[in-house]
This record gives sequence, structure tokens and C-alpha cells, in this order.
Amino acid sequence: MNLQHSSESVEFYTPPDIIEAARATMGGIDFDPCTTSLVNDRIVKADTYSTGAGNSGLMVTWRGRVLLNPPGGKCDGQGVCVSRREGQKGYFYENGRKCEKAVSSTKLWWGKLADRWRLGEIDQAIFIGFSLEVLQSTQSLPVPCTRFPICIPKSRIAFWQEQPDGTIGPAKSPTHANAIVYLGSKLNAFAREFSRFGEIMLPNGGAVQNGYEF
Repeated sequence: MNLQHSSESVEFYTPPDIIEAARATMGGIDFDPCTTSLVNDRIVKADTYSTGAGNSGLMVTWRGRVLLNPPGGKCDGQGVCVSRREGQKGYFYENGRKCEKAVSSTKLWWGKLADRWRLGEIDQAIFIGFSLEVLQSTQSLPVPCTRFPICIPKSRIAFWQEQPDGTIGPAKSPTHANAIVYLGSKLNAFAREFSRFGEIMLPNGGAVQNGYEF
């Protein structure tokens, strides 16, 4: 739910309409591994959550129905975010130490989600991909995004931000097209709730037609 899409340390949150669609699809949200207490209290209302600070969301146990809107940008192999520094090559931690090997943060978090799903530790999940690039990058993993039903929003998702007055409201739209991935057995519910955002694509390359029956 809590995203850092660039090196500018700006946090972005999933808008309420998508959260409510996720809640309706899964019947509730048990865990959000990447949010803040403010956003969870006001919008997500997951039973349990992790702030995602550092790599805390990757270290805890994931259970039940999961909403995952992961940090973007780069991180190390343990999920700690790193960023570029002006005039220097490579990626660096906040303390200035250089990261020896930076990886895609979104890909790393997807790998965690897919692994927990494969092991049967979570029941359902909605994954918010900031960029369609995740459909390509995760193909090198044992369980890529493309093995699950995907909603391709017809408009770029206008993520939310915390405002100067302490409220949470829409930020400017991101520069990328997005992907929303569903892991679970309620395929008709996913199609019903998310078809208003965009077309639902199936793992075999088809699309939902003639209602919501797969």
C-alpha cells in the first residue's frame, strides 16, 4: 500500500476505490505488508499491517487475504531501499554506503507474495503493479505475474498522497500504465469488481467476455 516510486522519497497510496474493490473481491483484507498506521486506520483497515520501513514487511509472517502495493525503485537483496546520488554511479543506502547489488523492489516483493501463495500460507491477494514492466520482469521468477488474472486499467492509477494538512488525497497520476494482479479462487468476483477499471486478462491470453464466467 505504501509506495516509493522514485528516488525522491515520495510515498504513494492505493486510492480508496481500488481498495474497496479488493475488499469486495476477497471478502476482507487481513494483512497489508506495505502501509502506514495513518493510511491503514483511515483507508485500508486491514486487520494487521506492516509499515514496510526498511524491509520489515518482508520479514514478518503473511497470512489470509493480502493487499500488496509494494515499494518501487531499487533495493538490496533483503528489501532495504536504495537510491541514486547525483554525480555518483550505482545505488546507495540512506547512510551513504554503496549497495553492491541493487535489484527491482517490485520484483522482490512480488517474489515474496508468490512464494507465500505457492506454499499455501495466504488465501488470496491483490497485487498493485506500479508499472506494466512487472509483467516482464517477473517472468524470470518461478511464479510470474502472468500466471494469474490481471486487470490492465484503462487509465493510469491516480495514487494518493499525504497532504500538508495531514489529510490523504489524490496526487498527480503516475507516468506508467499499471497492472492489478489477483491470486485466489474468486475469479468471478475479481472480474466483477475490477472490470470497471479496465479489461481483465486471463493467464491463457484470453479476456473476460459475456459476463463474468470464466
